[in-house]
Amino acid sequence: MDRPKAEAQALDLNHGMSFAPPVDIWAGDYADCAGADIVVITAGTARKAGESRLDLMARNCGIVRSVIGEVTAQTTEAIIVMITNPMDLLTYDAIRHSGLPWTQVFGSGTVLDCARFRYLLSAHCGMDPRQVHAYVLGEHGDSEVAAWSMTDLGGVPIDEFCAQCHGCDFEAMKSDIARQVKESGAAVIKSKGFTNYGIGQAVVRITEAIIRDERSILTLSSL
Repeated sequence: MDRPKAEAQALDLNHGMSFAPPVDIWAGDYADCAGADIVVITAGTARKAGESRLDLMARNCGIVRSVIGEVTAQTTEAIIVMITNPMDLLTYDAIRHSGLPWTQVFGSGTVLDCARFRYLLSAHCGMDPRQVHAYVLGEHGDSEVAAWSMTDLGGVPIDEFCAQCHGCDFEAMKSDIARQVKESGAAVIKSKGFTNYGIGQAVVRITEAIIRDERSILTLSSL
């Protein structure tokens, strides 16, 4: 663990405390997992430009198993949310390695992919992304599927919306946006080196839904 970096991250976040609701932020250790309601695991090596998420499996499996062992030594009650890529495979491995019930260990799934999908549709159609309802199903990776049959804009199915708009080639638009969703992470990594803001917001959405018992429907990765 890079303790100085963790302390610097906590300090940087605390400097913005006056802009946020009251919350405690500190550089913790595994002992702090005792009594936690949720543990989010992000530890692992980052994807490099040109790599797929699956390329990370060999490097990250050992790291995640080590973290899981340390966490479960402190608590077997916390819900574990897996973020580390390849997220679907490591969620499965975390369930097996932790010995916890499968309902207690799950991954972020395609929550971020859905957000990317909604953003791209909103930008194309000139609409508030909060009014776009769209889902990406399957793997958080190259085999994911944009569920066009479940997509609507303000309650209007996408095919009906586009039939009234006549602003583009509908089939070409679908193909292009689905491709951009799949390539979004790689595009950010190529220019920036990593992704963090989008997935950070996705994690906030997931953890709030759990803590508040919102009974929301989210496309998570489960056994």
